[in-house]
Amino acid sequence: MLNHLLAMFGENMTDTSSFAFHEALQPDAATPVLLPDLLAHQQAQMQKASLQLIREKSAFYYALPALSRHRAQSFGNPVWLEGSLVEITHAAGQYNWAILNPGGQPILRGYTTEEDNSATPARETAMKALLQAAAAMSLGRYPQGYSIVPEGAQFHLQLREHPDAPPYGRSVTLYADLPAANTGLTLIRAYVRVTGIALP
Repeated sequence: MLNHLLAMFGENMTDTSSFAFHEALQPDAATPVLLPDLLAHQQAQMQKASLQLIREKSAFYYALPALSRHRAQSFGNPVWLEGSLVEITHAAGQYNWAILNPGGQPILRGYTTEEDNSATPARETAMKALLQAAAAMSLGRYPQGYSIVPEGAQFHLQLREHPDAPPYGRSVTLYADLPAANTGLTLIRAYVRVTGIALP
C-alpha cells in the first residue's frame, strides 16, 4: 500500500530499499557459522530492515505536503519553515496574521476590517491568512514594498506591491514622526531579510 501511495507522487525509494536489504545481509560478529542458524539470522535481519523501511516510507509519505510546498523556493519562505515567526488569530469572525520578532512580539500584521474593508475577504480561513503572511514576508524584504502612511498625528508602515494594489499589512508600531518611521522601516526590513537568509 505504501509503495502504491508513493508511486502516485513519482517516488519509489528503490535505492533506500536496496541499501537497507544489502546491509541486513552483511555478516557481523554476531552472525552464526552454521547454515540453518545463518539463514534464520538473515531472515530476522531482513524483517528488521522491512519494518524500518515501512517507518521511513510512512514518514516520507506524510512529509510530502511540506516537501512539495517547499520545492523550488531557493532559500524558502520563512513563514513556511518556522512556525514561531507567525501568529494566526481569530476574533469576531476574522482571521488575521502577525509576524513576530525573536522575543515573540508582533512587528507586522494584517489590517482589520475596521481599518480596511478589503482585507478580510482575503483571509476567510486560517490558511489564507498564513498565505498572506508569507506574501508579506516576501514583500517585506524590499524597500519598495513599504509606504509610510499617516494615522492621526502619527505614522505606520504599510506593505503593498504597488500604490494601486490592496495592502498586505502594516506595522504594529505607530511612529511619532517621519524620521522615526524611516528608522522603523530600516529595522523591520533588516529583520525580515536576515530571517529569510538564516533559516534553512
